[in-house]
Amino acid sequence: MAAKHTLNVLHGKQIHEMSSDEIRDLLAKLKRDIMTPLAQVKSQKKAIEHPSQIRESKRMIARCMTVLVKRKERCV
Repeated sequence: MAAKHTLNVLHGKQIHEMSSDEIRDLLAKLKRDIMTPLAQVKSQKKAIEHPSQIRESKRMIARCMTVLVKRKERCV
């Protein structure tokens, strides 16, 4: 039986309370989290195990980038 995947979802208010450096670190981690399964799919020709994880990570990336833009800071 496969282990159930859990994703810690941060909402807008939580992201707004973070410092800009923390948001940039989170952005880098989220981008790595997305690229790993996508690279495995391309190399092994398998289906993605948790497509909802990638979808939610993309949404969190958008939230983080929105906060940085509102603060008029550069998104990495």
